[in-house]
This record gives sequence, structure tokens and C-alpha cells, in this order.
Amino acid sequence: MSQQILNALAEINAGVTRERLEVALKEVAIGVANAEKNGEVTLKFKIMPQKNTSGQVNIDATVSFTKPNLKGSTSEVRTDSTPMFVSKFGLSALPEQPGLDFDKSDKVSAIK
Repeated sequence: MSQQILNALAEINAGVTRERLEVALKEVAIGVANAEKNGEVTLKFKIMPQKNTSGQVNIDATVSFTKPNLKGSTSEVRTDSTPMFVSKFGLSALPEQPGLDFDKSDKVSAIK
């Protein structure tokens, strides 16, 4: 996994989403081992533009899981929303230095 993705996961909801993902993976793996049934963990991102801002997006990060047990399964879905800055350096909760790289149309240039 790239460092930019790991850094963004650490910043979304101040790292709480990453912690929820880690717990979900552990809990589902334990359930699968004990119940000998399949389980599932899903991480989903919904990215929306921030209204009246340039170079910012809002990210809804959803961690959902289904943990098998001997009598069936348990499920949980948690969604966190975080405003993020977009720059040529990636995503960040704070604007990057020396600043965002905007073109003449006041749009963020492509991330490389």
C-alpha cells in the first residue's frame, strides 16, 4: 500500500477510521476461525466537493463488517466524514506547504 494512502487513512477522522478497520479485520478473522464460516470487511470512500471552496473535498469513510459466529453472524456499519485538502502531494487534513498547486481556472492540478 502506498505511503500516501496510509497517510490519508491516518488523517481521516483523526485516524479513528483506520482504527475501526484494524479492529474489524481482527474481529472478523477471529469469528471466521472460531465459526469456520466466511466473514467480510468493507472499506468504502465517498468523495464529494466542498461547497464554496477550492481544493477541498469531503470524504465519507465507511467501515462495515459481517462477523460470523456459531449462531449466525453480527454486522456493523460506521461512517465518518472528514473535510480534506487536495494537492499535488496528496490528501491532507491541513493545506500542504508551500501551498496548493492551482492552475489558471482555480482548479487543483492533477495529482501525480
